[in-house]
Amino acid sequence: MLVKTDTNKQDIQLLKKHIEQMVGQAITTPKEFNQLAEQIFKRIHVQISATTLKRIWGYLNEPIAPRTSTLNFLAQFLGYSNLETFRENTMCQPDLQSKLVFNRTISSEQLPMGTHIRLTWQPERVCEIIHKGQGQFSVIRAEKTKLQIGDTFKCKLFIEKEPLYLYDLIHQGQEIPAYIAGKKDGIYFELIH
Repeated sequence: MLVKTDTNKQDIQLLKKHIEQMVGQAITTPKEFNQLAEQIFKRIHVQISATTLKRIWGYLNEPIAPRTSTLNFLAQFLGYSNLETFRENTMCQPDLQSKLVFNRTISSEQLPMGTHIRLTWQPERVCEIIHKGQGQFSVIRAEKTKLQIGDTFKCKLFIEKEPLYLYDLIHQGQEIPAYIAGKKDGIYFELIH
């Protein structure tokens, strides 16, 4: 471990932010640190202890910083070759234009006709849809959303915690080119059997 520097602190804050975005949650409990250590090992085959992760996240209040090699491993977990590459790609671009997505997904191609899906997003929006085949869906239940029962649309991919983009929407008999659900915080989906 090394004494913290301002540059190190900035790198650590960015790494933490991007890792939490990637795993889809804030890392705040011992269980979550253990899970993150397991995810890192599964992805890049490097063991970083939960204790080290707790230090990095400030869960353990110790005035020491991780080795550069540990920060390199965290950058590799995010898909970069090392910390320097991560720094180059994030410091110059405060709002990344692209990112790797590791959230739960389902493609409409995987769904049999007649599959029911419950979509939810903030604040308290609920929409149940049925797959009509070839990526075409019909709304069968809608609460607190602009979508209404009977609306139809196409969608190729559902990604949890990301906005949902619908196209070829027929809303109240009117053709609408596109609709975005969960623009700020993303959507969640559940297959209903």
